[in-house]
Amino acid sequence: MLKRLLTSAAVACTLFGVPALADYIRPSDDHIRILKAVQSKGIVVSINDREACDHETSGMYSYGHTRAGARYADFIVCQDNGRPGGPIASWTENDLDTIRHEAAHIIQDCIDGKIANMSLDTVFDDPKKLAQFAQKAGLTGALRTNWLFIGD
Repeated sequence: MLKRLLTSAAVACTLFGVPALADYIRPSDDHIRILKAVQSKGIVVSINDREACDHETSGMYSYGHTRAGARYADFIVCQDNGRPGGPIASWTENDLDTIRHEAAHIIQDCIDGKIANMSLDTVFDDPKKLAQFAQKAGLTGALRTNWLFIGD
């Protein structure tokens, strides 16, 4: 138990910096694992990015850039309570949803076996399988309907 707690704290410090730890409610271990997995693939994770975040953007997965001859991607979360270029703020449900949402775009990017190649592929080609997934994931009503029509 102590080992797991220390590991989680180390990951949080790595992702968010020690001074910020007292300033926000930490995302769940699942969210930290998502961010750690994203970083492990060489994707740059930014919270409250100075250039990308404004008060209308929740976040983005920006891919296909070239740096020193190599392709790279950015995973950006613009916190509801944060400010562009500012420190990490208190996390909201929308912020955590943004982490999950942008991670789904990474899955779309990697489905063809390549990353940051300017291509997002469809995860579900069959609308029935997508509907089954949405139902199993607990997406109901308007949220489920919106999910089913993404990409149309």
